[in-house]
Amino acid sequence: MTEPRTSPNYRNKRFADAIAIWSGHNSVESYISFVLLRTPGMTRATIMDDAFWCGPLAIPFLKNAGMARGRQTVPQRSRFDRSRLRATWKPVWKGN
Repeated sequence: MTEPRTSPNYRNKRFADAIAIWSGHNSVESYISFVLLRTPGMTRATIMDDAFWCGPLAIPFLKNAGMARGRQTVPQRSRFDRSRLRATWKPVWKGN
């Protein structure tokens, strides 16, 4: 297994400290509360070390941190879902 690639800015830091650096110290409490609310098991004191990045919290954390950045949810299915396309699509050459 390869070692996770983590920036020295965040490696082995507490979650709260890493978020402060990541956000440029802007809206830190807002980001922290957003992520903590949506990531069960995560705390302000969670250490962002190699064990964290290889563990079960890594993917949920990344999804929720991304949502916090954009303030929108990550879609659960593609917006180009073929089942919806088939139901609404009508060929032009059939004289609709």
